[in-house]
Amino acid sequence: MKEELDWKQELLRICTILKNSGIDISNIQSRKTIDGKRCYTTIKDIKSENANIDDIIKTNDLDSNCEIGKYIKNFRAIYNGTTNNRLSNEQKRIAEELGIVKKPEKDRQEPLVKGGKISSFHVDIVKENLDKILNGDIKTKEVIKLINEKATRTNETEIKDSESINKIVRMLLINNPEKVKKYNKDDTSKGKVYYHEVSEFKEKITDHYVPLYLSKEITLEEIAKKLKMSSKTVNKIIEEYYININDSKGLENYKKVKDSNKGAVKKEIKEKSDNMRKEILEYKIVSSKEFSLLSEEEQDKQIIMKIRKIKLKEERSEKNKENGRTQLLTEEATAKYIERVKDYFRKKNTPEKENFSEQDIRSILFSYPTIINRSNETLDEKVENLLSFEDISEDNVYNIIKAFPAILGYSVQRTKEQLDILKSENLIQAVIDNPRRLMESPELIYSLIQYAKERCNTDDLNNLKFSNIFMANSTMKKLYGISHENIKNKFQYNRLREDDRCVVNSQTIGQASFTSSEETCQQAQCILHNITESIKDRREVTNE
Repeated sequence: MKEELDWKQELLRICTILKNSGIDISNIQSRKTIDGKRCYTTIKDIKSENANIDDIIKTNDLDSNCEIGKYIKNFRAIYNGTTNNRLSNEQKRIAEELGIVKKPEKDRQEPLVKGGKISSFHVDIVKENLDKILNGDIKTKEVIKLINEKATRTNETEIKDSESINKIVRMLLINNPEKVKKYNKDDTSKGKVYYHEVSEFKEKITDHYVPLYLSKEITLEEIAKKLKMSSKTVNKIIEEYYININDSKGLENYKKVKDSNKGAVKKEIKEKSDNMRKEILEYKIVSSKEFSLLSEEEQDKQIIMKIRKIKLKEERSEKNKENGRTQLLTEEATAKYIERVKDYFRKKNTPEKENFSEQDIRSILFSYPTIINRSNETLDEKVENLLSFEDISEDNVYNIIKAFPAILGYSVQRTKEQLDILKSENLIQAVIDNPRRLMESPELIYSLIQYAKERCNTDDLNNLKFSNIFMANSTMKKLYGISHENIKNKFQYNRLREDDRCVVNSQTIGQASFTSSEETCQQAQCILHNITESIKDRREVTNE
């Protein structure tokens, strides 16, 4: 969204609809655990005994995938003053009435230590979860999230560092020095996944997983996945275990099993890769017309597979040229890239106007799948370049992108040259009416315009149909017996780029005097004058 407050206004609008439909906004959690994954709550995730969320979405035309939890979390952070953003008094009032935030009935709890931030609020939450923390059932980061989610709702101070949690735990264990000692010992890792000092963690691997591994019931990769760490780390723990107990035979046996498993793992990986390539090759990509008739799910699948086909083609091309290898994307990885592009265009929408519908975005991705290789910064640069032309409104720019998404793949310089040529001839409307005309190079656009002037014996092309100026190569040959290439040779387009560099010497200045326009000659004279004055200044300084 372009304006800073747009997302806040949109949140207030959506929450108003939800509350009027019977949803308790104050009960909407910012995050939910879905299929074992922690993610932001979307509108479709909202549960209520008093209302059917699917009916509300359909009736009010809401985006079911809108991450409302994320926006509520950010709004509460602004309301509580934990960010630099600000809310108007009216926005605060509406948010309080809706239940997005809770109006503080009292001030925040005083910190236990003057100048600190830990209060009884934080201590109580850690105390409730103390046993889980000591048993390793809940991590420090999870405790911080738990505290901060409650803090944003109750106007309490958030915790940003794990050391604050450690201080609270040690304070609660002050009468139990043994537990404090063990807690301090377990906490020496400072955030790493593998803790050298956590004996229980190592024992879990050596006592439970090693026998399964030696009997080939499980692989190192599967162990690593279960423990959420790298297979190298698992291997390190197991080898250290055998070294510590002086079991050289056990270590030798483990290494033999590992070596034999390498071949099996490589074979399995190769089979998976071959199956993936086969799946991509056999998948049929539909035409653009057929794409528009598919359901949303089918369209998303088509986009994913089209991108993967391109990656497969790149891989094979590079393989043949021995220029390395492009890594094939899995369906899940491709979907993530796609979601990033979707979010980019969604942010161009405002509460007042939808510049890019979900269908528009899917069509852009299908028409121009390599857009996933463009960063948001690169896309912004190209959109801003289009917006910089006064004759092209914001609506025109977005329509150009929707009709011809490949414009976002062209260089800024190329597009600027194309539009500068058209602007100089008052022909910008030609690309507004048909954005695909920007497929033609600046050289061809320039030569077609000049040829139309010669053919019609006029310098003013405004009364001529655009289709009579920008003709296809085949049409040009059929009607006038001349090709695009011949026209380009006849009317050559000479660039004068800002980044062109020129060596100024007597020869180039002399050439400029005879061959360049009056304006260029004046520029050359200015350069020569500046050089002369600079030499004079240096001589004066030297003489002094």
